[in-house]
Amino acid sequence: MVNGQREFWTINPDTLEYEAPGSPRFDSVGATRKIEELGERLGKLLAFDDRAATYVRDTIYFMFSLRRLCRPEIAYKLTDVDDAALGLAHEAGPLQIWDMLGVAETVEKMEGRSDVADWVKEMLANGSDSFTKAEVTDFVDKKYKLSEPDKNIILGDLHAAGKEVERT
Repeated sequence: MVNGQREFWTINPDTLEYEAPGSPRFDSVGATRKIEELGERLGKLLAFDDRAATYVRDTIYFMFSLRRLCRPEIAYKLTDVDDAALGLAHEAGPLQIWDMLGVAETVEKMEGRSDVADWVKEMLANGSDSFTKAEVTDFVDKKYKLSEPDKNIILGDLHAAGKEVERT
């Protein structure tokens, strides 16, 4: 203990000696930490090649490998996938993040690094380059349908428009 605080030392695999904990600093995090908008922040962070950017890139690309996640047994529509992530207090769902980074551009970058689901390649081949723009894929019908905006309430949009949701 140092100053009443626990320290967690790690073993250096090269020297087999214990080393005091350090404060890791990454150029990617330092350069992007003050960017508010998620898509811009992630896009700029992924342009770096340090350990933090590599970790985020590998994590996001794994998340985008949705072949196992997006099936009719689990989610009937793409919006179901994002709705589940938002329910876990994420700022955006995986497909919303993919749209922010650009679906086609990210698929090109993922080639050789991570598996891209066939249905994503099929969607791009059919001329659709966005998961969240006015269309949703229905996994059962395998068609693109117009979403039903009258049934969707986006609280952030209501707040931005200065509308009151409820008064107590």
